[in-house]
Amino acid sequence: MGFKVAAEGAERQFTARVTAHVPVDGGTKEERFKARYRVLSTDHLENFELGSSQGTTDFLRAVIVELFELVDDNNNPVAYNDDVRDQVIIDPVARTALIRGYFDNIGRGRKGN
Repeated sequence: MGFKVAAEGAERQFTARVTAHVPVDGGTKEERFKARYRVLSTDHLENFELGSSQGTTDFLRAVIVELFELVDDNNNPVAYNDDVRDQVIIDPVARTALIRGYFDNIGRGRKGN
């Protein structure tokens, strides 16, 4: 089977498990959630200054379609919306995990494939 060339204007999306390494006394603990991303073309990626805080925020707003498995301090589910997305992407731990989740998954196949 060959590589499918996306039609002009077509959007690719994927869902990935994201692992955040949350600092705790004496180390870190892993907290996982899922993110649905849209794949941006290299031309579109050039619009984002990923070396700046605002550029990274703009990038994450552009690529995140939805976040799943989010909970509050009492482990109650948190429904996704744009405000929740913005709250998650300003958290430096989640931000790092989301960036890693995007680039790790568009750059190679999943382990075991």
